[in-house]
Amino acid sequence: MTERKLNRARLEALLRARTEADLADGRVGGCAMMVRQDGEVVTEAVFGERIPGEGVPMTADTVFRMASMTKPVTAVAVLMQVARGKIGLDDPVADYLPAYAHMHTGALQNGEIMTGPEIPHPVRVRHLLTHSSGIGSMELGDVVFSKMAPADRRTLADAVAYYAAQPLAFAPGSAQAYSPVAAFDVLAHLVELTADEPYDAFLARELFAPLGMTDTGFAPTEAQWARMAGLHNRTAEGKSVTDHGMDHFIFGDFPLTYFCGGAGLYSTLADYASFAEMLLREGKTPEGKTLLPAGWIRDMRTPQLPANVMSGDQVWGLGVRVIQGEHYCRLPHGAYGWSGAYGTHFWVDPTDRVTAVYMKNSAYDGGAGATTANHFEEDVEAAFL
Repeated sequence: MTERKLNRARLEALLRARTEADLADGRVGGCAMMVRQDGEVVTEAVFGERIPGEGVPMTADTVFRMASMTKPVTAVAVLMQVARGKIGLDDPVADYLPAYAHMHTGALQNGEIMTGPEIPHPVRVRHLLTHSSGIGSMELGDVVFSKMAPADRRTLADAVAYYAAQPLAFAPGSAQAYSPVAAFDVLAHLVELTADEPYDAFLARELFAPLGMTDTGFAPTEAQWARMAGLHNRTAEGKSVTDHGMDHFIFGDFPLTYFCGGAGLYSTLADYASFAEMLLREGKTPEGKTLLPAGWIRDMRTPQLPANVMSGDQVWGLGVRVIQGEHYCRLPHGAYGWSGAYGTHFWVDPTDRVTAVYMKNSAYDGGAGATTANHFEEDVEAAFL
């Protein structure tokens, strides 16, 4: 048991007041949230509309596009293969994918990609997990991503082959810059190769089934599409509307045959909360079955990069953001998690034994810097006795 305890009444009052204000000014069309402490639900609530502006209410079983909250799941899948001796964290990626040998850095010149010198050290698996590989990062990575043809993203293997032919933003290990999609696609493909099966099948058997995550995957069923959250947008007048251009996509315009390891999952509040609780239990299911040995979960939440590469109060573990020091006021030291471009957000606080998950799908307020993500953190922290 923990010394700091969440006050249920205070937490619910804070969350309701904040969310009702967000709904009133069109910042949020609909959302769902769950907070647990010591494995017990402190609060679970839904607000607003599943299809913003169209009168369809938000429900507890609404399906959300997870975007980059796919990354912690991919990190766990990779660490499962590491624990089994199938992948080495410090192995060169080229040991598994020869096309990643002899890669080069590059730069943009008048908007065009220019290839530079060959990198002095190989891209390693750990670089991918810590956003320090140079693959798909910075403005160069954005341009590389924008130039992908439909044939380059029919499948995960197609995308990974495309990235192998592109220059890196910097030499691996020399810097840190977020890789929105590419690095974690390479990681997901390493899981495919070492497990000898498609990435979606691996996750379904090894992670989702043991955790009872029946509403999580890459290609929704018709019934799941019917429960999918509409992508919320806000008019200039502050009115909530739904962007129907995303009605049949999970991330961007990616085909559902592309099991994007960086951003391709859909899930529900309950399902992702089960994943977060598995992390809090250090790799175990509710029944006590070990999915990932505890040491690897501890490594996952341990800062991985030297101070000359990344420092401050938010640093990278293995596939998750880790809060360090006392200067980040909204979450305690040692809390870890991540967010999604469409507004999903979660963290695990191993000291206070808390997991918190916030779900929305928004076209304009997402990622770790989303206003709603920051407010959710503030309200949970303010509810401790």
